[in-house]
Amino acid sequence: MWTKLEDIAEIIRGVSYKKNVSQSFASPGYIPVLRATNIQERKLILHDSLVFVPASIAKEEQYLRPGDSVICISSGSKHLVGKSAMLRSKWKGAFGAFLAVVRPASHVDAQFVGYFLNSPQYQDAVRRLSSGININNLRIRDLAKIRLPLPPLPEQRRIVAKIEALFSRLDAAEEGLRRVQRNLKRYRAAVLKAA
Repeated sequence: MWTKLEDIAEIIRGVSYKKNVSQSFASPGYIPVLRATNIQERKLILHDSLVFVPASIAKEEQYLRPGDSVICISSGSKHLVGKSAMLRSKWKGAFGAFLAVVRPASHVDAQFVGYFLNSPQYQDAVRRLSSGININNLRIRDLAKIRLPLPPLPEQRRIVAKIEALFSRLDAAEEGLRRVQRNLKRYRAAVLKAA
């Protein structure tokens, strides 16, 4: 069954704030706010490149929750629009105005939606829908209309488990490659030393 994002998730725009109320360090009464630079290689960077704004300017729904997928909806670089990552653990903070969150309904596997939001099909839709001259934008109403295949919940979970298993194998292979590269450097150094 195909469905639209708006039919299975709440889509929320991030916190708007003026630069003069933000700061680069934590202090009482301030909360961290994610920006597009905090989305790197399908992961959220939660401890670097943060800005902090008064907690009073963030609405309750703008605080991140585990299972939320954070999406860059505005950027000077077209290739950054649409990039996303899912919050996998509890974290107290919000997300900025150049971002949006897709918060799946309880009858949908959040990880399934998160993986869809990194799929080629999703990226193609974003490229078609984003617009702008200096700042590229993906409008919330356009994001909401993106269609995705939605199997029954048990099948969503099976697909997520398979993807997780494949990523685990990929991570192990990448670590093996790094180990080989380190060994190669040591061997080269030993050969040069012996020469």
